[in-house]
Amino acid sequence: MSLTASSRAHAPEPHIGVPPPAATPMPPGGGVYWGHGGSMTGYETRGGATDDGRAVSIAVTVQPDQATMDAMSVLVDKALCPRRS
Repeated sequence: MSLTASSRAHAPEPHIGVPPPAATPMPPGGGVYWGHGGSMTGYETRGGATDDGRAVSIAVTVQPDQATMDAMSVLVDKALCPRRS
């Protein structure tokens, strides 16, 4: 299912405890991607997908500091933003 601003209102209900995908803006001209990160002790994930089918998932198996979490977000942006590819 492709999630767009108009179809997001009709997205399936998320499973208990799993946040729904959120629209994250990319740099100017890059549009948005849908996804969310997650964490628990010792793990951190970031990822997303675009309406045109590009997708990325990144995971680290350490408790990351803020610099690592910021770097993960930059990697997701670089992988998904057509202006940075």
